[in-house]
Amino acid sequence: MPNRDRIDGHFDLLMSLEHRRGMGQKNVIETQFLPSFRAGGFTGMIASIFIEDRFLPEMGLRKALDQIGSLYEDRQESHGTWDLCKTYLDYERCRQAGRFGFFISMEGADSLMNDLSLLSVFYELGVRFLGLVWSRRNYAGDGCHFKPVLEGRKGGLTDFGLALLKKAEELGMIIDVSHLNDEGFEDVCAFAQKPFIASHSNCRALMETPRNLRDKDILRIAEIGGLIGGNAANIFIKNPPCEATVRDFAKHLAYMKQLAGIDHVTLGFDFCIHLREDSPVSLPSDLGNGIPVFREIIDGHSELQRLEEAMLEESFSPEEIEKVFGENYLRFLCAHL
Repeated sequence: MPNRDRIDGHFDLLMSLEHRRGMGQKNVIETQFLPSFRAGGFTGMIASIFIEDRFLPEMGLRKALDQIGSLYEDRQESHGTWDLCKTYLDYERCRQAGRFGFFISMEGADSLMNDLSLLSVFYELGVRFLGLVWSRRNYAGDGCHFKPVLEGRKGGLTDFGLALLKKAEELGMIIDVSHLNDEGFEDVCAFAQKPFIASHSNCRALMETPRNLRDKDILRIAEIGGLIGGNAANIFIKNPPCEATVRDFAKHLAYMKQLAGIDHVTLGFDFCIHLREDSPVSLPSDLGNGIPVFREIIDGHSELQRLEEAMLEESFSPEEIEKVFGENYLRFLCAHL
């Protein structure tokens, strides 16, 4: 049984899983992903459903269900090494048995289109985290782009988005505001009745991009008891991105700690270089400045120790590091799932 709990609050697993199983591969999580998770000491993860632009709108629902179906099929082949969690107690049972625990999130409500009744279906299938948007517009609201783009007038949450927020909270889903634009964030603050999270977002004060959070956003999330997960993609850490280091990533975590308090800082690495193997068009090549350098600041989950060393250099105590690596997330899950 692991001595420490380490949780990644955002990993684009299900798109790759559905693709690889569709290519005839079996027992994918246990053989291709779990070794890296275990090497980094991870015991749990929030695995996201993500739908590429090319499948929207017509195939969004089908692709989302295919991804969940792939997870269930892969679980049958896993020899009991991991399991799907729908509650905090499910995770505790996994932990006690030495199994890895996965929760499911939706990275954008695109697959629902404007059908609110579908949310209950996804809840029954195990989805417990709802990102209202990805970095594009859907029926719920407007996402924030990675860089400024030519677009019409931006909006916050739509009437459907507000109904979706209310329904998700009634079901017991956790709202995720990463990828939401500033206007939509303000709407969530105004209408949410429960704590919410930003699963994989950094500090706009340290790196100017719409994908990062303003200081007041970080403070609001902390004030309601939410969480902010640091994102390990270099394009959200430093400009120019090619100069970003693991120490720079640790500086974002340190900034959050100083601003909001250590109890609200966690990890949502957003590791997604593996997606290039499955869909070469799924990742942005640059931020519009001609620097094709999208990369992760550490080489996957197995290199967590490098981040730990950088955080020690940024004056994190060992106890604070354990809070960021997992304890804060588990406390939140215990309270809300």
